Amino acid sequence: MVTLMAKSASRRAILDVHGLLHSPVAVQKDFWCRYNQCKRQSRAPAAMLGDLTSVLLAKRTRGLADRLQRVAGAWQCVLPAAYWPSTRVDNLEGRELRVTVNSAATKFILSRQLYGELLRDLNAQLSGFEILKIRFRVGSVHRS
Repeated sequence: MVTLMAKSASRRAILDVHGLLHSPVAVQKDFWCRYNQCKRQSRAPAAMLGDLTSVLLAKRTRGLADRLQRVAGAWQCVLPAAYWPSTRVDNLEGRELRVTVNSAATKFILSRQLYGELLRDLNAQLSGFEILKIRFRVGSVHRS
């Protein structure tokens, strides 16, 4: 019984060292499967959860930034030249594009009169994904 308690305490210490002490049971089981398959002498230290998270977030952020840059370029192609200084592409959340415009009049024209044409032409310019909605908001369009 004492050996079982010592082993249990040791397992908790190992989980704590790897930042997995309070993680879900499924994550801990996966960790132990990988941990036990390695040979003790040649095992490299397991990656910490923070290290894995930072790598995944960096990839995702880089991908989103590239996609937003492609959308902003396509936006400049489909937007009438008179409205270029009046708009700024802010964000892309899922399939919704968020654009800031400088006035309510510009918002009205783009969202009521040119919306269908802008959305159709924008999706024609983009390959690989489709924008379902463009949301306009009035604000400062100065680029910093």
